[in-house]
Amino acid sequence: CVKANADFVPGKGVFKTFFESARGYKIHKGFIGTEWSSNSKETVDKMIIRYAEVLISYAEALYERNGSITDDQLNATVNKLRARVNFPVMLTNSFVTSNGLDMLEEIRRERIVEFIDEGMHYDDIMRWKTAEKVLPVTLLGAKYNADETTANYEDLKPVLNAEDYYIMEKAENRVFDPAKDYLYPIPLKEISLTGGAVVQNPGWNN
Repeated sequence: CVKANADFVPGKGVFKTFFESARGYKIHKGFIGTEWSSNSKETVDKMIIRYAEVLISYAEALYERNGSITDDQLNATVNKLRARVNFPVMLTNSFVTSNGLDMLEEIRRERIVEFIDEGMHYDDIMRWKTAEKVLPVTLLGAKYNADETTANYEDLKPVLNAEDYYIMEKAENRVFDPAKDYLYPIPLKEISLTGGAVVQNPGWNN
């Protein structure tokens, strides 16, 4: 679950409580409040892989290989995830066509929603080669709500956009160079150990 817009102190980003974010949404996915209240930490083991990842990865692989996916294949993968939470709309080819959508984008969207806050999205946008589009943009938080904060609206204007959403990070501070940033630099020690047989990745020599 999430909680939005706690009391905000301009320029300090003060949290109202541990459980509420000052300028955005704090994610409580996998969070057990009783454990934090008793010993200030969780004792639940973190999952390495979930069955949901097997299903959505299979759906993505099918579409990437064939350029299409059948409704039966969607029912065996994506729609199993939706049915688990009683989501009222199933993903079908007719739904995608009638709404002018792109099937691959919808499968990717399902992956984003399913694995939010599980540390997978960065690797996904790197392999999808979409990082150059989705990273260098302004990062927004929750919408300002006068009923949920004691901060003065005029004081908040520098951290709100034109639609009154909190600006968490400006686009100019979020740089991604597609000529080099899709690859990590190779450690100089590793290059040296190969006697120069391994060369540095493009753009990382300077």
